[in-house]
Amino acid sequence: MSSSTSNLDLLTQSQYGHYITVNGLADAASPAMLFGRRQALCSGLNWFYYGGVLLADGVTTTVANNAAALVLTASATNYIEATTAGVVSANTVGFTAGRIPLYTVVTGASSVTSYTDQRPLTYQSATFTANIKTFLATPSSANLAAAVTDETGSGALVFATSPTLVTPTINTAASVGGAWTAAATWTLPALTLGGTVSGGGNQLNNVVIGTVTPLAGAFTTLTSSGSAAIGGAISTDRVLHVNGVITGAVSAYGAVVNGVIQSGVTTSAHLYRTALNTQATAFTLPLASHYTAAQSTIGAGSTVTVQTGFLAESSLIGATSNYGFRGTIPAAAGRYNCYMDGSAPNYFAGDMQFDKTVTAVGTTGARTISKNAGTVNFAAGATALVVTNTLVTVNSIVVATVAGNDATMKSVQAVAAAGSFTLYANAAATAETRVNFLLIN
Repeated sequence: MSSSTSNLDLLTQSQYGHYITVNGLADAASPAMLFGRRQALCSGLNWFYYGGVLLADGVTTTVANNAAALVLTASATNYIEATTAGVVSANTVGFTAGRIPLYTVVTGASSVTSYTDQRPLTYQSATFTANIKTFLATPSSANLAAAVTDETGSGALVFATSPTLVTPTINTAASVGGAWTAAATWTLPALTLGGTVSGGGNQLNNVVIGTVTPLAGAFTTLTSSGSAAIGGAISTDRVLHVNGVITGAVSAYGAVVNGVIQSGVTTSAHLYRTALNTQATAFTLPLASHYTAAQSTIGAGSTVTVQTGFLAESSLIGATSNYGFRGTIPAAAGRYNCYMDGSAPNYFAGDMQFDKTVTAVGTTGARTISKNAGTVNFAAGATALVVTNTLVTVNSIVVATVAGNDATMKSVQAVAAAGSFTLYANAAATAETRVNFLLIN
């Protein structure tokens, strides 16, 4: 009875046939008794329930009273639930999403100690599709996209603060604050731009970033021809033109590459690399320079104390082997690992090392050593020794010195020929005597 005045046939104290009225009331209320506990049959861990008519997702299903007991788990909290098809089950984990909760039942070793009715009072006025039911059970972005029918794009649901957009298409003037044309100037709010900007004509042409016009040093121009400029106008004779003002700190830089090498890079890493290619047509290029350091204008009143074309700083010592400059060009005509054709002096403060072959003690006589430095051993009584060396020409300078304190052999003369040189001792060696040589071409 939901109000003080009831529409039901109530029992009176002097009424005859009370059971008739009670049965009639129970019959009228039977739809609400669906899945209700059937007390007369419940005992121990056996659970019985009343059947009835179930309307779920627009489908009417007749559920019978269970003939076989639903056996509950002992000494646990059992969650009794039903599917939308009217199938009843129990578990000890919790109610399953998408199913109808019925009862929570606490059991002892052999009987029910307490139970709580969890049956919801619902009224369904709409039929849900399978995709909508899936979304309500698992509200993910993918399930929402499947539930709606007029979406555009794909991926995750986007909210207002700091969303990540993957390859979006912006195709209205309202989206960017101006006309979407190659010649237009439009304003974006302060954003971090990444990925590829695609379209026709000048793709980024003096774009205003934030609330101010780009200053010197800001990215300003990228053309459809592939030319780009930073801090100035593009030029037809270069792919990338950097013309910004170097400032901002007492030590400043025009460009910095400061990448972090990841663990997947296991063979080699190159922070800066050039590779020469030429067009497949007949032409001659007198000079191709992979790196050029040139003098521009030192302004009036300014002084540059030291200018370095290439600097390997003293901090470049963290690897197992460290080289300020390294060349691995193999020997052949017209090849040099280091070629200094300027007339200014060359200064080396550290040790100068040349590849050499040192002949072992006990090995005497003529030797083949095609290196710029090495040693040979005169045998006792020997007065001359020939060294075959492919680097030697008749114009080579061979500097040779006696490296031992022999009683008779005190000096040698070196005579160069094509492919070899001969060492002549001032006197026959008393004992085996070592001679050092240095070849200069």
